[in-house]
Amino acid sequence: MKLKLIFVFFILFSAKTFACSCAIKPYFKTKEDLDEYSFIAHIKVNGIKKAENIETDSYVHLMNFEILELYKGEQINNIIVSGSHPLLEGWTSCDLGERVNDEWIIFGYYNEHLKKLTTGYCTRSKRIKVFNGFEDIKYPNQLTLKKKLQQLFEIEKNEPKYDGKRIEYYQNGNKQLEENYENGILNGPRMLWYPNETLQSTQNYNNGKKNGVFKWFSTKGNLTKTEKFKNDIPIDTTTIWREIDTSYLHLKIYSDLNDVDLKQSKNILSKRKIWIERIFNRKGQILSNIVYRQNGEKENETIYYPEQDREIVRYFHKNGTLSSEMFREKGIETGIYKEWDENGVLIKTWEFDEKGKTKEETVKKY
Repeated sequence: MKLKLIFVFFILFSAKTFACSCAIKPYFKTKEDLDEYSFIAHIKVNGIKKAENIETDSYVHLMNFEILELYKGEQINNIIVSGSHPLLEGWTSCDLGERVNDEWIIFGYYNEHLKKLTTGYCTRSKRIKVFNGFEDIKYPNQLTLKKKLQQLFEIEKNEPKYDGKRIEYYQNGNKQLEENYENGILNGPRMLWYPNETLQSTQNYNNGKKNGVFKWFSTKGNLTKTEKFKNDIPIDTTTIWREIDTSYLHLKIYSDLNDVDLKQSKNILSKRKIWIERIFNRKGQILSNIVYRQNGEKENETIYYPEQDREIVRYFHKNGTLSSEMFREKGIETGIYKEWDENGVLIKTWEFDEKGKTKEETVKKY
């Protein structure tokens, strides 16, 4: 059963969200933070080919592209990509997943083993525009990866100035966005659509700042997120809903993991459920963050006390009973950690030292 379950997981979830493990890349601030890369560019994928004359036991392939904007390195038109590709033989848990006509920010490094410039899933490479034209333009003034690189490598770009109504379209002719400007400043309603004509978001701006309720929808038209702003500051409650998925594989996995039959699984997963709920004060400081399981029970919650820079972190068992509780001050674990079983019986405690490390001599099991 366990082996079958693992196999199902690999089918249902992409390798990038389940099996591929990469070292976390810290936020970059300087050019020195990107020294490991000899090539950085905004590119458009032109083709995927088998990598020839490469001596390696690992899956690799060749990506052909055109450079749309170069930040670092030489003008080239291809790069070796770690992992395989659906158009080629094989599969790995770290396939990049690029497609022809995608636009990417590619970070390439010199691979000493292959003796070639290489990129892959575990680099900073990121898709910024899908082949069908969809791109992340959730907020007009967001500091995107492309803008960060333009600033860092001092590439001057004259941002277009708009006045009046602005409408953009996808390549298939469907509307992508509609917004209004007054003297170059975003003002009034703003609407976004997916390439399939489904509404993605409704927003409102006042003198360039986010104001009011913002709503987000899935490609199926289901409401997935609501958030409220006042002069660009998040306030009140942000709610994120789970996407409803009652496919057989999804039901089977939920059934096996939670010891319920398929009928019970469908009854649970067919209902619209809150996934994450965040509460902010009028200053935009977060007061609580609650994550819910698919059955509606709390999975974990963090309560914030911004004035004291303190947090209480709690985790819960599947049956809703408290699993553990700990405290943080200025981001460091402090006080006494407590852990309970599913029946609410205390089973373990320990204390943290001033550096947030466990005092081994204080560990107690009950």
